Amino acid sequence: MPYLAAGEFAGIMQMQFNLAAADVGTVADDTVSLPLLMLLLALLAGVMLRLDAGRRIDFAKLLALAVFLVIAVFYQQQRIGRLEQIEKQDNKSVAASYLATAEQFDRLGYLPLLRDPAVVNLWDTDHYQRPRGLIGADGSISVEAQTRQLGKRADFIRPILWVIDLLAVAVLLMFVYGYAARAYAAFKAHIDAYIYVAPAMIGMLVLVFFPFMYGITLSFTDTTLFNESLPFSDRLIGWDNFKAILGDFNIYQSTADGISWNYQNFYWTLMVTVIWTVTNVTVGVTVGFMLAMALNTDGLKGKAIYRVLLILPWAIPNYITALVWRGMFHPQFGVINQVLQMFGMEPVAWFDGVVSSFITGLATNGWLSFPFMMVVILGALQSIPKDMYEAAEVEGASRWQRLRYITLPLLKPTLIPAIVLSVVWTFNMFNIIFLVSGGEPAGANEILVTKAYKIAFEQYQYAYAAAYSTVIFMILLVYGFFQTRITKATESF
Repeated sequence: MPYLAAGEFAGIMQMQFNLAAADVGTVADDTVSLPLLMLLLALLAGVMLRLDAGRRIDFAKLLALAVFLVIAVFYQQQRIGRLEQIEKQDNKSVAASYLATAEQFDRLGYLPLLRDPAVVNLWDTDHYQRPRGLIGADGSISVEAQTRQLGKRADFIRPILWVIDLLAVAVLLMFVYGYAARAYAAFKAHIDAYIYVAPAMIGMLVLVFFPFMYGITLSFTDTTLFNESLPFSDRLIGWDNFKAILGDFNIYQSTADGISWNYQNFYWTLMVTVIWTVTNVTVGVTVGFMLAMALNTDGLKGKAIYRVLLILPWAIPNYITALVWRGMFHPQFGVINQVLQMFGMEPVAWFDGVVSSFITGLATNGWLSFPFMMVVILGALQSIPKDMYEAAEVEGASRWQRLRYITLPLLKPTLIPAIVLSVVWTFNMFNIIFLVSGGEPAGANEILVTKAYKIAFEQYQYAYAAAYSTVIFMILLVYGFFQTRITKATESF
């Protein structure tokens, strides 16, 4: 706490008081009990309303469904009201605790210290250290600010409760229309098949589905290394992480020295990721296609040896390749700078410039990516009948015409899926960026996945990193959706 001596700032004092614990409530148990209660009610109602497939729902059953929905809405409002009561009690308890701290300080009258009243409520900030204006220096609670706080929390909780209600209704309707009975009958009829696939399904649930859902849930909190022990409901912040990520358009600033880029901005990182993906896929496809065409040449001697040598970069683990290339780009001892000096050129500090650092990652990943494309394209080339080329040659088609009208159209069914896979792999190519350039300089060459990693495990902002990862997933989901539509649209050409 800052203190004054003789009317001037004299320093910071750290004090410890044994205050009574604040009566802080929690709705963690209510958050868990709500979906369980709603699903239980749906199951019970479903058993009561279970019908054969050929029967209709009568008026009494429709009335029962309506009553169920009314109870669900009432329970939803009751939970939100309970949450508001807890928030108000929390604000009162915390304000009382800080007033008690100020009173304890004022009792140190025998010391030449004077408390600055303006700093009493500096603690009243949100998780981004922005002042909330909720509790004043005198301990009074702003009704307007508290109303905004409660409304914001309710606006976030209410859609979640509606989703739970709709899930409960869906379970109920499964019983009403006989879907549950038919699903159970199908399960019994194919019980052997389900037993065989059960280990894989359990593995997917534990290793993929649960972490995925946990990450999405975590993204709606402000969980960090320092507050992860708090109840889940006390860490809920709604869409704030996503607003902070997607709503920050401060990509650059104009200064007297020129434009200053904000390398920590999401859109800068997204731009770098897109450029990284496009350039790497272009290099991989181009080099792989050229080598595949060369290896497909009739009468080429040593073809088997060339295949083995050219596939070696892909066979070596990529993290080993990344470390080797990082050593090659070392500004003092790297072999690349040694070669440049042999030709009378100055050594390059590869990791000090934005473009040069990007080139190090591009060269490394290009070395790793072309063998895959080469193998895929070579296999597709060898499946094209030679008769088609011979017929085209008889008709007077040039090399370019044979490439354009025979090779490329017949390669498309194989090449497009390979490019789609390459885009996804390159978009999330963590090892190369992390081990070669490290995103230097100053994070300018970070891609989205390495940025999310550093937010989580260097800055310990777990929830913000989870939101970052969720945004990455949504980007890839949108890409996959449009890529599938484009692929289907071009299959007939």
